[in-house]
Amino acid sequence: MKDESYIAFDVSSKKLGLEAQYEFSFYTMEEEGLLMSINMKSKYDYEAIYLSGGKVHYIFNAGSGSLTLSSKTKVNDGKWHKLVARRNRRNGILSFDDVLMMAGESPPSSAAVNNIKTLYFGGVPENAMVPAKIPSLAQSPIKGGMRDFKLFGESLGNPIEEIGISDAYDELPYKSAIHFGTNGGYVQKFKQLKVGQDFRISFDVRSRNPSGTLFYVVGKEDFLKITIENIQDDGSIKVTCNNGGGLFSVAYKPKPSVCNGDIYSVLVEKKMKTLKLTVNGAVTEETTTKKSTSADTNSPAYFGGLPVDLQPSNYKPFEGCISKVEINGDPVDFTSDVIKDGAVMAGCPE
Repeated sequence: MKDESYIAFDVSSKKLGLEAQYEFSFYTMEEEGLLMSINMKSKYDYEAIYLSGGKVHYIFNAGSGSLTLSSKTKVNDGKWHKLVARRNRRNGILSFDDVLMMAGESPPSSAAVNNIKTLYFGGVPENAMVPAKIPSLAQSPIKGGMRDFKLFGESLGNPIEEIGISDAYDELPYKSAIHFGTNGGYVQKFKQLKVGQDFRISFDVRSRNPSGTLFYVVGKEDFLKITIENIQDDGSIKVTCNNGGGLFSVAYKPKPSVCNGDIYSVLVEKKMKTLKLTVNGAVTEETTTKKSTSADTNSPAYFGGLPVDLQPSNYKPFEGCISKVEINGDPVDFTSDVIKDGAVMAGCPE
């Protein structure tokens, strides 16, 4: 997803001042993000649904003070959930998976949220107003999936605008995974990662493009990177290493193409001066004649892409999923202690 990401529906023909009922399903593994907001004309009239701290919150202001209803438990478990938020004058109700979570009443005496013309789901336009009471992180577009948008129990029909979105998954995501959207991004993990003489990394990958960076770690000159490259008009998985004495690499071109939507299991083993690449059981190996045996890297590890200052001139973003990552036999947890930049979200279909 891009920084600007949303679906918009025209509701100008509806009378939503005194009452409204919003319904949709969503999944996410993020803790913060905007799920829904009306078009705000005034800071005194607003209505929105957002995630903060992994919990869902429904907030509205009918002109004389706001009411916020919050779920008691976290809902960012990567599973599809149904949410219903209902407002009748100053009374609000929040239901989750057909269970009433919270009910309350906003301060007297105003009872209408005025000038509702457009509903935004997943985010809002870049310069649009959002309620100031929503935490800043929760004002960002939600990274996850949304569907089944309804108003008063009836489908909202076709949206009037779709910006920065891609298809959601019907299957449930799992935690040891990261999804990269159309415009790319990267995930940074570990403060420093040393490849050294012996190093092993394994993961599953599903790609939509015949190019992109899957993994990268670097030192002063030494580095190890795993990429998808368009070598022969198709996606080949390539591993390139520098132990300090010069580049050596190994590549494998899966059949069918690596970007055909299938999941490929990748294992990279570096032992001294030898690179061994295994893709779905097929093995390719290369040994350098250079004397150096250790890749003395000391940077963070980058998955799925690179920061701007590390991108080469021919850089192309990776779009797809990287999952089940293990480094030297230890699973990599992408749910904590990571930096995510760009169109990145946790979770891929099993």
